[in-house]
Amino acid sequence: MLIIAVSMAIVPLASVAHSEPTIEYWTKQGYSSNLLESPEPLSGPFWEGSLKLKGTIGQDGAKLSYGIYQKELRTGAYRFGDTHETGFNLGYAQQLGKDTVLELETSYIRNSSGDVFLQLPGNIIGYRAVDSAVQAGGKITTTAFGGKTAFTAKIAELRKGDAHFTIDLLKPAKLDPDVGLLTLGVNHYASAKGGELCFCLEYNQSMINKDEQAIYSRFPASTLRGSLAYGKEFGAGLSLIAEAGIIVLSSDDLSHGNRQSRPYLRGEAKWTTFADLEFAAAYKHDIAIGDIDDALAEIVDSYKISVSRQLNPWAKITLAYSRTESEYIYYVYDRTTRNVSAKLTLGQEKSPQFEIGYAHVKQTEADPSANYKGSEITARVSGSF
Repeated sequence: MLIIAVSMAIVPLASVAHSEPTIEYWTKQGYSSNLLESPEPLSGPFWEGSLKLKGTIGQDGAKLSYGIYQKELRTGAYRFGDTHETGFNLGYAQQLGKDTVLELETSYIRNSSGDVFLQLPGNIIGYRAVDSAVQAGGKITTTAFGGKTAFTAKIAELRKGDAHFTIDLLKPAKLDPDVGLLTLGVNHYASAKGGELCFCLEYNQSMINKDEQAIYSRFPASTLRGSLAYGKEFGAGLSLIAEAGIIVLSSDDLSHGNRQSRPYLRGEAKWTTFADLEFAAAYKHDIAIGDIDDALAEIVDSYKISVSRQLNPWAKITLAYSRTESEYIYYVYDRTTRNVSAKLTLGQEKSPQFEIGYAHVKQTEADPSANYKGSEITARVSGSF
């Protein structure tokens, strides 16, 4: 809340320019063979929609941006799985001299949702919980050191609420701990061989209340990553990004010593051909300590590939495949998730669009009883005004 107060105090109320606020909306209706992505699938129709208001207020060298949204999900007959999510964000940007920009941002999300707790023959026990997420951060970008240098800092916290079950025999209980994450980064960019070179340094620290660590078997950890990245746009619509470095995981709860080192790898490619075909591919090898299922950290390999074609100014077709492999650090466990999707989009970019889509997900785990798969067919309408 301090960032909000500071941001609002810096922008003078007189002589400010108000841009026209924008309202973005989308609504989706569909049918899923596995509504809640559970090992024993629950199928049925669902509806999802979102409404967002955003805008900016600014004057020379300063800008205040805001956004607020409401998102709803209805999971057919299984109402405990419905989602009601409200969020807002506030950002501030200030030009400090001719070579430095300061950016501040804060956000808050309240999420009321549910899932399956236990599935018995002829009976489903579900639950609902209200969670909240808060985040605040800042960024300073300057050209004072030659090239461009960006200093970033961000702190976030996910606060988990008590689960309320669909049967009275089970009393409300908290199922997961609160998790905080601090991120600090420094990136220095320089021109090189017609592209851009980045010297990247990032530190992450997860934070778990000491009283909750033993109860939920979730422990704090930190990562320190140093890497070198290079990106370039070539002729014939080809662009490439490659990044390589070392990431060090540290924690008092690691089984072999307090540190582990792993390579950090990231690659992205995009190619647009003369026939309005666009190919995109991405790969990343990283260590995650924030949103994870392991007690400490997960080694994550992610692969993505897509191909799309603009059939005409108002029709586009897209096919995509992704695969995410997670290896747990604390437990001897692994998980692989595969997604395949296809969609046809009708309508030009800055006008209302209609989309027909198909998606299939399959997740396999070291414990076969936790495996699940599902498919969905959807129709989606989106736009802004």
